[in-house]
Amino acid sequence: MQRIATGKAPYAAIALHSQAVVFNNVVYTSGQLGIDPATGKLLEGTIQHRVRQALKNVQAVLEAAGSSMKKVLRVTIWVTNAADIPLMNEEYIKHFQDPKPVRACVVVKELALGTDIELEATAWI
Repeated sequence: MQRIATGKAPYAAIALHSQAVVFNNVVYTSGQLGIDPATGKLLEGTIQHRVRQALKNVQAVLEAAGSSMKKVLRVTIWVTNAADIPLMNEEYIKHFQDPKPVRACVVVKELALGTDIELEATAWI
């Protein structure tokens, strides 16, 4: 198993995990929040702002592993408000081509740092 780390995405300062690992040419990313890697701060604004940034963070980690958003197989998303899912989807679909990856979206009570969105991806190399 190979550990992946990049300064182009927030590093796991609040948890003890890797940004991603690669095993058998598959990249497994850790959950990404809408954190700006330059400031280390969670973006303010709408859920769409944080989804966009979280997906940029996933993209940076995938690219560091030699993969890309075009190679994503599966995405898991956690949101704290089911009413935000349509807004989240508006931004989400901009980042994936057909065929879109399989996806699970789970509504939870709360997420780290008080954010409203977290996502992780699995991709091939």
